[in-house]
Amino acid sequence: MRKKLFLLVVLLILSSSFALQTYADFAKYSAKRQANTSITSPPDSLIAFDCGRSLEVMAGSSTGAVATVVTNRLTGPIDMNVQFHAWVSTPPDTSLEVQPGSDRFSLFPRETKNVWVTVTAGNNAVEGVYNAILKMDAVWDGGSAEILTNPCPLLITVKAPRQTIEKVLTSGPAETPLYTRTEWTMQIRIDTGIGIDGAVVKDVIPGEFELVSYESSRGTVSVTPKGKSTHIKWSVGTSGSATLDLTVATRLNPSGKYEFTTPGTYVLNDGACIKDTSICTSSISVNAQASKDDKEKK
Repeated sequence: MRKKLFLLVVLLILSSSFALQTYADFAKYSAKRQANTSITSPPDSLIAFDCGRSLEVMAGSSTGAVATVVTNRLTGPIDMNVQFHAWVSTPPDTSLEVQPGSDRFSLFPRETKNVWVTVTAGNNAVEGVYNAILKMDAVWDGGSAEILTNPCPLLITVKAPRQTIEKVLTSGPAETPLYTRTEWTMQIRIDTGIGIDGAVVKDVIPGEFELVSYESSRGTVSVTPKGKSTHIKWSVGTSGSATLDLTVATRLNPSGKYEFTTPGTYVLNDGACIKDTSICTSSISVNAQASKDDKEKK
């Protein structure tokens, strides 16, 4: 009889207490009144958040994105306070902030809210993939919960700026006759990426050509004759995109005739390269063709 009475008392205590099946997204929970709540995986929780979000940010820049979407599956309204909690592995010179308007908000039953964050990667940020965890404090009539997004953290990919350079022929023929003064204009285009200052481009014009003129969109250009060739050094300056136009022409050889004097393929200039890197353009070539009366000019 005593055993039956004891079991009855235990059942009464359990029925009047709060029964909660918890999952990893609920770090803490408190309630002032009786409730019966079932918490499953994050997307299906009573205070739910979606998974699988990711964003990319370039070193030296900031990027905004939706980190998660919160849904209220409770029967009453909730007040939310969202903050950055922790990195799973800390990325150098990188920070995450919850944007205003996403840090504090209220949700009615079945209402959803996009949580926007801003990730800032400094110039010293290191390429890699990092995971960020948010903390969401929820308060409703009769209860509260601290929810961490560690079951499915925000995936953040940090990328280093990519310097690019190309060279194109903007004017002048691809084929030219022998013994004829011909001009060509080439344009070097560089994009150093955000946060990379002080890039220097080097190029060489072979001895068969003279440098007629040059014009850069910014930076400074120095021209140095070395033997028959002409060496060009372009200090681009601040980061970003820039162009350098080079106009060259066939020059007179010592016998007083214009190059080219022999048919064949000639390189207008070597590939332009960004100093201290292996990033270079291809060279630009033209063809010199002989005509029937070229033999008489020799």
